[in-house]
Amino acid sequence: MSRVRRCLDLLRVRAGVEHAARVTSHNNFPTGAGLASSASGYAALTAAAAKALQLKLSSRELSIVARQGSGSAARSIFGGFSEMRAGTLPDGSDSYAEPLMPAEAWPLELVVAVTAREEKKVSSRAGMNRSASTSPYFPAWVAESAEGSQTRARGNPEPGFRKACGRGATQLSRHARRRHGGAAAAAVLECRDDRLS
Repeated sequence: MSRVRRCLDLLRVRAGVEHAARVTSHNNFPTGAGLASSASGYAALTAAAAKALQLKLSSRELSIVARQGSGSAARSIFGGFSEMRAGTLPDGSDSYAEPLMPAEAWPLELVVAVTAREEKKVSSRAGMNRSASTSPYFPAWVAESAEGSQTRARGNPEPGFRKACGRGATQLSRHARRRHGGAAAAAVLECRDDRLS
């Protein structure tokens, strides 16, 4: 609840109010399973609370607030494809997402196989913080991700995206092997554009 409160408090300050809030949330994705349910939830919370408080915030401002709940929520404010801008302030108040292209620019379908419904033992935030502080591969992964998204923002994104997916899966596998020895996590992303590849 502290992250919910943090998002709401930022909006309360902007609105100059101290109203209490009752938050009811529902999603149709397994929660805490690594499928970004918290990202969509915090993006929805931020947008709904800003509207309830009659705040006229830009998408960037909403992204900054949503990021306080979940790093991925900053990107979930936008439809389509977006990219995070890393900030330098310790509280993350200068970190936000920017849209690269709308969803209709490149229709993409994902197939997700839910293999377990229970909440994962390590949160995404804790796992990412652990990788950032212990993996020698983390800086290269961040740099490659930033470079790849800029390339994909220009022209046809498909070839660059497919290549980035492969590199991303390789980097994640390296993080897992470093942490768990020979037991590496496998990530497979099937891209679809009138065909499965």
